[in-house]
Amino acid sequence: MATLSRKEAQDLIEAYLESRDESIFADAIADLKTHDDEGNFAIMLGSGNEASPFIKALYLFKKAGLINQAESTAYIRRT
Repeated sequence: MATLSRKEAQDLIEAYLESRDESIFADAIADLKTHDDEGNFAIMLGSGNEASPFIKALYLFKKAGLINQAESTAYIRRT
């Protein structure tokens, strides 16, 4: 698993908020997700509640300690 810094995570989020291009999260999601995360994402997809790449990235960044809940909420409010 590649290591992502807090600054890199924040830069990815800011780039998304400017471009709305969720593909920028692909590498970060692939690097940070675990088998448990894959299972959770699959369950959400199967139930018709698939999370967007932006939401998946925020979840994984928070789980990795790169952002906190208040920051995650603030980023969501900016969308």
